[in-house]
Amino acid sequence: MFARRRAPPGMLNHVRIGVRRRAFVLAIIASAVTGCATFAISEGPTQSALRNLLQPQALAIAVNGSGESDQVLSFYRARDFLPAWTGGTENEAMAAEARSILGRAADHGLLREDYSVELAGVSLDPGTDAAQYEIAMTTAVLRYASDVGRGRVRPSDVYRDVELPVPDFDAAAALNQAVNNRSVGGFLAALPPNHPEYHRLVEALAEYRALDDGTAIARIRIGDGQSTSQRRLVVAQLSLDDPDLAAQTNPTAREVRDAVQRFQARNGLAVDGIAGPKTLAALVTQSTARIELIKANLERWRWLPRRFEDRYVSVNVPDQSLAFNREGGQVFTSRVIVGHKSSPTPILRTNIASVKANPPWNVPGDIAARDLLPYMRRNPNYLAERNMVLLDTLDTDPHGRLINWNEVKPSQFYYHVRQLPGLDTALGELMLDMPNDFDVYLHDTPTRHLFAQEDRAVSNGCIRVEDIFPLASLALANDPMAGVERIRRAIATGETQFLDLDDPLPVYLLYWTVVVSPDGNLSFPPDRYDRDQVLIEALNAPRGASSLPISLVSEHGSEPTTRSRALAQINPGDAY
Repeated sequence: MFARRRAPPGMLNHVRIGVRRRAFVLAIIASAVTGCATFAISEGPTQSALRNLLQPQALAIAVNGSGESDQVLSFYRARDFLPAWTGGTENEAMAAEARSILGRAADHGLLREDYSVELAGVSLDPGTDAAQYEIAMTTAVLRYASDVGRGRVRPSDVYRDVELPVPDFDAAAALNQAVNNRSVGGFLAALPPNHPEYHRLVEALAEYRALDDGTAIARIRIGDGQSTSQRRLVVAQLSLDDPDLAAQTNPTAREVRDAVQRFQARNGLAVDGIAGPKTLAALVTQSTARIELIKANLERWRWLPRRFEDRYVSVNVPDQSLAFNREGGQVFTSRVIVGHKSSPTPILRTNIASVKANPPWNVPGDIAARDLLPYMRRNPNYLAERNMVLLDTLDTDPHGRLINWNEVKPSQFYYHVRQLPGLDTALGELMLDMPNDFDVYLHDTPTRHLFAQEDRAVSNGCIRVEDIFPLASLALANDPMAGVERIRRAIATGETQFLDLDDPLPVYLLYWTVVVSPDGNLSFPPDRYDRDQVLIEALNAPRGASSLPISLVSEHGSEPTTRSRALAQINPGDAY
C-alpha cells in the first residue's frame, strides 16, 4: 500500500480555483443553452431593455420580418445590445451628428420625414425610454444608409425590364464599425455616389429649389412687364437650361431676348423673345417639373456601382447616344437607334463577350408573330425574299412555303425564324455579342439613313450603332482603328465568325432624362418611355402608417411606453 500524499497548500488553492473556473464556464454554457438566468453578467438598464425589446419572435411579429427589422436586430446583436446613441456624451454627440445629416436627406432628393426622429418630450434616462430611442435612431440611420447607398426604390418595383446588379452592402455591419470608431459622420457622408454627375445633380437640385422655394419664383409677375428684380429672376431661371446665357456675367437685353426665344422654341411657345404671361407661366411650371426630374435621376444614379470599370460602354436611351469610357473619361461617342415605345430598350448591365462578323439574326418569337406573320400570310415567298429560313423545317421546307400561315395564330407561333447573313440582314455586318435575358445587342444596320433622324426610337429594343466599326475595334484592341483590319478580314470571308475579347467589356444601358455635360451644364432629353413619372411617384410615396417620423412618448407622458409601441416605429417595407 502506498501512503496518500498530502498536496501542498498552494496546490490545493490552485485546484479549488480551477474548479471554480470550470463551474463559472459551465454556468455560462448552461445559461446560453437553456436561456435561463442561471448566470448573468451585470448589464445596464438600457442594454437589458434593448435585449427584451428586440426578441426575434416579437420583432418578427411586429414588423412582418422586414429587412429593416433584421438589420436593426443584427446591429444590436453584434454589439451585445449595448446602446450606441445614449449613455454618455460621446454617444449623444454622435447621435446629434447623425440626426443633422439625416435632416439634410432632401439634398439628395429624398423625403426628410422618412428619417426624422422626434425628441420632443422624450426622456433618455437609462431603461425602456432610452432603448426605444435607440431603436428609432438605428432604424432611421440604417434606412438612410440603405436609401442613399443603394436607392430608396427597388428598380424592379417600378420597371419590369431592368437587370442591374444589386450592390453588396451590409449596412448594419458598416454602421457598427462606424459607431465603434466614432466615425458615424464620415460613414454617412461617404454613402452617396461619388460620381461627378451625381454631385452636379445635387447642386442643380438646390439651384432649382432656390428659384422654386415658394417666394423667389412667385415674385415673377405674370403680367405686362417686369421690374429689375423680376428680370433678374427670369435671367436666373433661363440660365439654368441655357449655357450661352449662363456664360454671360451681365447679359445685355439682346442676349436675354435671344435666350427667351430659345426657351420658347424648346417649349413650343410663340417665338417672339418677350417674357409674357405664357412664357413666365412655362418658366414657373418648368422649375417644379425639373426638380422632380432631378430627384428621379439622382435615384437612378444610386442604383449603379460606386465605381465603374476602367473601360465600359454606356448607352443613354433618352438622348440616343453611346459612349466608350476609359479611365473616367469618354474617348468615343456615337449616335444610336433605340427601341420604340412599344418595344423599349431595357435598363441593363451586361458584358460584351465577342464581336460577331456576318451575324445571322435569330428573330425573337414575339417579333416574328407580331411583325412577320401578317406578311407571311399574304406572301408565301416572304421569308425567301428576305433571306430568312425556318430552323424547324430547314431540310424539307426552309422558307415555309408549304405552311398555311392563315391558320397559325400569333399566340401559337412556335416556329424559329432566322435571317441569314447578307447585305440586307437586320444586324448588318457586325454585332457585339452581349448575353442577356432581353436578347438586346449592339449591332450594325443596313438602314443607315435613320441615323439622320432626330427621333431614332424605331428599333425592336436592340441598339443600332452608327459608328459600329470604331466601337468594335475599341472592344477588341482598345483603339478605334487598331482592330478594324482584323474585323474587315473576318467580314470578307462571308461566314459568321466570333472574334473573342481578351477581357469582357461591361455595357450599361441607362435611362438619363437629366444629362450632365463635361462642363457641368444640364440637358433634358425626352422621357421616351414614360419612365419618369412612375419613379417620381414611388419616391414621393409615404412609407405607410407605421413608418418614421418616429415620435417617442415617455412613460411619464399621456401614453404608456410599451414594447409594441417601440417596435411599431420600424417601417415594415423591405429596403432595397
